[in-house]
Amino acid sequence: MSRQPSAVSRQPSAVSRQPSAVSRQRSKAESVKIETISKRQFCARSQTLDQVVVAGKNYEEKEQRKACFKHENNRYEAITHSIDVYYRKL
Repeated sequence: MSRQPSAVSRQPSAVSRQPSAVSRQRSKAESVKIETISKRQFCARSQTLDQVVVAGKNYEEKEQRKACFKHENNRYEAITHSIDVYYRKL
């Protein structure tokens, strides 16, 4: 049984065309710091600051990311990964 195309428009709404706060890239390579934990472990961290508008009000958004890895059997495995986001009303 075949389906007929719907007459409903498939164009995305204006809202869905805007990158969401989650999908938007925040950190840049220059902001990433690498910390050696041991011969086989390291952590990478970054912090970014941005201004966002939520419900018509301005906020400062601070995001901190940290991921730690270990090298074992010729591959890297994540040990921990955290993303913390803080908001401060401007």
